[in-house]
Amino acid sequence: MDITLVLAMDDDGLIGAAGGLPWRMPADLRHFRELTMGRTIVMGRTTWQSIGRPLDGRDNWVLSRDPSFEADGARVFTDIDSLLAAAPTSGLAVIGGARVYEQLMPKATRIELTRIHARLKGDAYFPDPALEGWRTTDLVVHQPDSRHAWPYSFQTLVPR
Repeated sequence: MDITLVLAMDDDGLIGAAGGLPWRMPADLRHFRELTMGRTIVMGRTTWQSIGRPLDGRDNWVLSRDPSFEADGARVFTDIDSLLAAAPTSGLAVIGGARVYEQLMPKATRIELTRIHARLKGDAYFPDPALEGWRTTDLVVHQPDSRHAWPYSFQTLVPR
């Protein structure tokens, strides 16, 4: 089964700040939409709450340890095993947060990474910012412009 981690992080592995993103990168949002449209997306409760609604055109799944948690417009799972047992044959796109990435990274078959080439401030970090055990198969580098304050790159990684 294809399990793709879809994420953006800075050079230190930062992925979040105060329940949201620590940057505004329109190209990343567009790229995220292209990568996840039509797929089953998996996120943790905090990510679900920060988005505040189901993402259109995608089957929204939420992973929460709280058995009473409800997410209108999403399917809720309390453990990884039941989530994986229900997964469609087309696979999953995992969109965060840090704990969900950590739990599913050992099963991941691909990482679609937007790397923001900066060091920003926040409070949530990707569990393996060095991406040890992964190799790049595609890399597109972008320079800052009027809508993007920092250089960034889109990178596809697969296990070594």
